Amino acid sequence: MYSQLASSLILIATLGVVWTFISMVLLRRAPLAATDRRRWRSAGRGILILALFFGLIYVWAPELRTFALSIVAFAVAIVIATKELILCFTGGIYRLATGASKIGDRVSIGDARGEIIDQTLLAITLQEMGHDETSETFTGQRIIVPNSVLLATPIINESTNSGICLRELVVPLQPGTNVDAAQTTLLAVARDVLDPLSAKIHSFWKHLNEMVEATAPGLEPQVNVRVTDHDKISLVLHFFVPAKEWPDVRNKILERYLASRQPQIGAPVATGSPSAT
Repeated sequence: MYSQLASSLILIATLGVVWTFISMVLLRRAPLAATDRRRWRSAGRGILILALFFGLIYVWAPELRTFALSIVAFAVAIVIATKELILCFTGGIYRLATGASKIGDRVSIGDARGEIIDQTLLAITLQEMGHDETSETFTGQRIIVPNSVLLATPIINESTNSGICLRELVVPLQPGTNVDAAQTTLLAVARDVLDPLSAKIHSFWKHLNEMVEATAPGLEPQVNVRVTDHDKISLVLHFFVPAKEWPDVRNKILERYLASRQPQIGAPVATGSPSAT
């Protein structure tokens, strides 16, 4: 430390003497015009400043290397300590850039499901709803989901304004139920309920096809038979429905189907997954 300080003082003193010699002796005695003398004095001053700069770097190189390593170690420690904060901020930027959600949307993020009541660059606050996608009931709890989760977990938005979703309605049958008759009844009820919405569904797929050349799947409701591991039979109704109409459509289908076949079926279960937004 003291040797570097002494070397620095010697360097500064030496360059000072050189500058004095150049400006006071050589330039004054040289047969130069005033303009040329000022030009040479300016160039000499620049050269001496560069010499001083690089000389000091050379003298203090060991200390500068240690200081640089300390700065790097400090920066690494800061990054490690604030890793989650950085990831949350990055997730918030990602959410804003993609427009994945807004306040008021009903979303599912991993195991969390609810309505967004607040969102910042660090976290999303949900008013929790039942984990079953068909549930419209709030639990009274609030869930704060850090935005870092969005970098690894997809966010499912159930509140698409104009989207059409593919939904699934599962109706378990009691033993001895006439499967064909139940299947026919469920399909007829679904067609009757969905008929007022068919124009909207077809219009959406036509518009989507014009925009992204998407191939429209079969848009009519379909009923399939599902047999579980315990030899239990269920009817599975697949149908497209506007996202906002899903709760009402589900209830209407269940009410009408139960009214026609209540003595022959068990409790229906509704599930679903977004198909288009």
